[in-house]
Amino acid sequence: MTTKRIIIEDGIYHIIQKGVEDRDIFLDIEDYKFYLKELKEGLNIYQISLLSYALLKNHLHLLVKIKDKNLSSFMHKINNNYAHYFNDKYFRRGHLFASRYKSILVKDDAHFLTLIRYINLNPFSNFEREKYNYRWCSYNEIIKHKSNLMDLGELKELLSIKFDELIKYINESKINENNIYLDLKSNNTNFNTEEIRIKILKMKEKLDENSIRNFYYALIYFLHNNGMSFREISSILNFSHVYIFKVYKKCEKMILKDIEFINWVNNVDKILKE
Repeated sequence: MTTKRIIIEDGIYHIIQKGVEDRDIFLDIEDYKFYLKELKEGLNIYQISLLSYALLKNHLHLLVKIKDKNLSSFMHKINNNYAHYFNDKYFRRGHLFASRYKSILVKDDAHFLTLIRYINLNPFSNFEREKYNYRWCSYNEIIKHKSNLMDLGELKELLSIKFDELIKYINESKINENNIYLDLKSNNTNFNTEEIRIKILKMKEKLDENSIRNFYYALIYFLHNNGMSFREISSILNFSHVYIFKVYKKCEKMILKDIEFINWVNNVDKILKE
């Protein structure tokens, strides 16, 4: 039995679509072009605003704002047309996509900004030396203020920060050959490390073991996103910087779909500002 999706009018959704058994869904340039053509047509037909996108070999991300409860019709049109094209072209049969697409409702500004950065940096996570050479995501449209598929006007209206600040936020991390995000603002944080240690001790007295773990994860995610390097965080928490890095990578996934974790990050923000 299929669970019916609950779709909210004027909602912002993060859509994730994967290839069946993680197989590639884009094999050459023409495949990417055909999908983008179908995407553009679907956006126009269903009056949906595209806020970010990234097409990868075996999956894709879309960040959209809908005006009506038409998300399922929109995705069905695109996926159905693309699957027919792909199967005809490569003489294959059967499903192209893995079950139904995932659609995650974006509930607050922090989640929204994190998703924009995540989606637009996603194609470069395996170390792309020239970001501008990747044609199949919205990175260039945002950086160059040039709208092709995106609704930049809608994006600017929805932002809680200025557009130039969004660009800075997206580019505040760079990627090295070892697939590790390096903080550009390392050693330039406004946090007082001794005050953080005192607040951590106070929180440990109030929380149970499971909550302490959530608190630490949210703290690591928040501190690194606000300019503190992994080594600096490790010196405060007395964990290895390798462990801190691994936790942060887990948190990057959690922030996209775990509302409880998002609330923890927001709570950490409040605690550190008290």
